[in-house]
Amino acid sequence: MPVGASVKLQNYMLPLLPFLDDGFRDISLSQDFCEGQNAVFIKQPLSNGLCPSTPDRDPTFSGTFSLDNGAYLLSLTPKNSALTALFEQVMPLINKDFEGAPADYSIPLGASRLVTRALNRPVPDEGKDPLWIAIDGLFPLPMRTAHDFTEARLTAVRKGGGVTFEYRRRMNSVTDGTSKTLMVIEDAGRPQTWKFGVRDPQREPNFGSAWCDPSSGIILDGPDKPLEGLVQGSNRCGLYSFHSRGVNVGFADGHVSTIAEDIDPGVLVSLLTPDGRDNKADSEP
Repeated sequence: MPVGASVKLQNYMLPLLPFLDDGFRDISLSQDFCEGQNAVFIKQPLSNGLCPSTPDRDPTFSGTFSLDNGAYLLSLTPKNSALTALFEQVMPLINKDFEGAPADYSIPLGASRLVTRALNRPVPDEGKDPLWIAIDGLFPLPMRTAHDFTEARLTAVRKGGGVTFEYRRRMNSVTDGTSKTLMVIEDAGRPQTWKFGVRDPQREPNFGSAWCDPSSGIILDGPDKPLEGLVQGSNRCGLYSFHSRGVNVGFADGHVSTIAEDIDPGVLVSLLTPDGRDNKADSEP
């Protein structure tokens, strides 16, 4: 890597901050999520990011973003030698210690391979697509765009260039309908770990708990069995709240609704996808 090389990490929340009423207008999108002035902002709770039903917890906590937490990066390397070489070089740069404020809402990245198989839905060939996520949500992992990373791009990076991995979706690509596609889900209680209404301090802090954390997205999975507890089972891998009626979610058209704990798992997974891709084998994102 060039001398002085750096890695800039951000999640879906940072570009939205200037539009919120929390005094984030000076957030820097040219810096890493926890560097410079951003390190001050990310300690601030979001007024619309905390559920009043959630038990008390510390307003901030110490967290770490690393390749251990973002293991999806490494999962791509078996099929792309250029990516393998790049990740080996950036590993010392990508570990980020920070202090951040928690949030009770996140984005659903998709459904796990175990859930997908249990629903008898098509599962991508691991040789072609080794990611743990078998069904993508509205906002797939930016690393989905890394499949075409080439030796030429790696050479350019080594000469002092840069490389960006991001995923942008157009509204007209949501062919299932924006009113039927999940955009934001409640995943309350983090960094505490909760499972079926009982706190588990032995598994804390819960990774991806800060609203600023690039690994804050949720991969839908059952805490014990693939199709059990996708809702109200665990705040480590599913929709979770401290409400008696269900879990609040936001759809792509902007409306908010409540998903019941006993929702059919197949229906829930179908709400994750924007284009019916949960029924297509070996689909490209």
